[in-house]
Amino acid sequence: MKIDRFEKTFTTAPSARRATRRWRRRLVSIVIVLAIAAGYLWFYAPQYLPAYLAQYRQAQIQAGEAGGRGGRALRGDGPVPVLAAVANKADVPVYFDGVGTSRALNTVTIRAQVDGKLMSVNFKEGQDVGQDFVLAEIDATIYQAQYDQAVAKKAMDEAQLANARLDLERYARLMQTNSATRQQHDTQRALVAQLEAQVQADQGAIENSKAILSYTKIIAPLAGRTGIRQVDAGNIVHAADTTGIVVITQVRPIAVIFTLPQQRLAKVNKAFAQEALSVQALGDDNRTVIDRGTLTVIDNQVDQTTGTVKLKAEFPNNDLQIWPGQFVNVKLLVDTMRQVIVVPTAAVQRGPNGTFAYVANDDNTVAVLIEPIQGEAGIIVPPDDYLPRLRALCTERNALMIADEIQSGLARTGCTFACDHWGVVPDIYLLGKALGGGVVPVSAVVADRDILGVLHPGEHGSTFGGNPLAAAIGSTVVAMLRRGEFQARSTELGERLHARLRALIGRGVIAVRGMGLWAGVDIDPVLATGKQISLKLAERGVLVKDTHGSTLRFAPPLVITGEEIDWAIGQFADVLAEAGSHLSGTEI
Repeated sequence: MKIDRFEKTFTTAPSARRATRRWRRRLVSIVIVLAIAAGYLWFYAPQYLPAYLAQYRQAQIQAGEAGGRGGRALRGDGPVPVLAAVANKADVPVYFDGVGTSRALNTVTIRAQVDGKLMSVNFKEGQDVGQDFVLAEIDATIYQAQYDQAVAKKAMDEAQLANARLDLERYARLMQTNSATRQQHDTQRALVAQLEAQVQADQGAIENSKAILSYTKIIAPLAGRTGIRQVDAGNIVHAADTTGIVVITQVRPIAVIFTLPQQRLAKVNKAFAQEALSVQALGDDNRTVIDRGTLTVIDNQVDQTTGTVKLKAEFPNNDLQIWPGQFVNVKLLVDTMRQVIVVPTAAVQRGPNGTFAYVANDDNTVAVLIEPIQGEAGIIVPPDDYLPRLRALCTERNALMIADEIQSGLARTGCTFACDHWGVVPDIYLLGKALGGGVVPVSAVVADRDILGVLHPGEHGSTFGGNPLAAAIGSTVVAMLRRGEFQARSTELGERLHARLRALIGRGVIAVRGMGLWAGVDIDPVLATGKQISLKLAERGVLVKDTHGSTLRFAPPLVITGEEIDWAIGQFADVLAEAGSHLSGTEI
């Protein structure tokens, strides 16, 4: 290797002065880390402090509680934030989600039944045709002549039969006067019978010629849509041709075949025996209902390789939103719980023992704390009218609306705050994580002066947000977000991320939710658990968070590139394919 092009500063050893500056920077970093650790122990883990410091800290906490000036805010056992929403009674439908493939109700390949020249093609490609529509015509000259010959042959044989019957009558009269023998009479009677049979054969030949002649008009056996024409007018077609002239598919109505886990088969069978079950077909966003149909068939056996059962549903498809061969997400309605107490999804909390909700009293309610988009629940986006209605309700009741934007805020979803998507401005924002640039633990409470002006220094706690380093980093993050660059970047790359993820629906992915660079992905539980998939992705250098058994959370950094997204989702697709190829094992 030649080194004459290198600068001397890169080929000589560092000086002692430069080494001294390096050690000074390391010392400063170590001091900052120790300060952060000491602050954490002081505020959140005083039990690990030396005995004399622990006693002093405990006395300080008790003094703060006695004085009622923020002591509880400094302790780790302070009030637990919850999400509040109005409960009411309603009918709750119970759906089973599945992924299926649409299939034309009937598919017919139109072929010629006789040989000849194709005189005309009477349809356009992609045309909707009715039953018995004349699609094409074959030259009928030869077949018309054959039909005319058969008709003429019958007329000739009928004339001979009429003459034979007259002769039979004459022989009968002559035999009575012994002018003719019985043998002559019997012979004539046999001739009549022979000619009668010949006339019947002629009639059969006429029917055959008529049928062959009708085959020169190629008609549609059912109503449907024509595909791409395979033969043009002027070509010679044969009954033995395999390609056919065109394919007609019946897309109104249309069928969708989907699968459900065998564990749900008993409940589906029970509901199906009582009444016809409604099925909804969903759009690409897995939320919009594009058509509604009914369940028609439950397969008579379970696929032992996948542990699933096939079901078939029919949809009117009046708007042609479903196309043959298309992957379709479906929701099968198996039950409806009548007049039960319901709350919005955002008000449901999750704990080690499952889901739960708090019941708020009517008195002394001063604020509602809500996550605009639930992160730990698997990126649950609320209905479009939920946050605006909650904002109006808080204003009406004179209650503060507090938006927990710790996970969803600061450009993660494509807007500065997730609430911006619905045009909602809460009274208080809770911020964190991204505020520290992903390096320093910083949190913040943001509100106008009328709200936060009631607090004074020393009356509220701080999670490392009061030190100069945290303040400097937070200010820098705010300045970067003010330009709008990262919001636009999150929107653009978020569309790319969601498109790549939705492309995996039906290949191990059941549903994709979220906004911007934040996505919740439901994995087919038959394929693997979320934890198994996340561990496999970690081995490949892709970090995701598994939650609730079969849901993965994708939250890439806002500085990620499109190529890095493609690479990461490519790794995800490979892991899903690997899991699908090992379904018969106990582990992926």
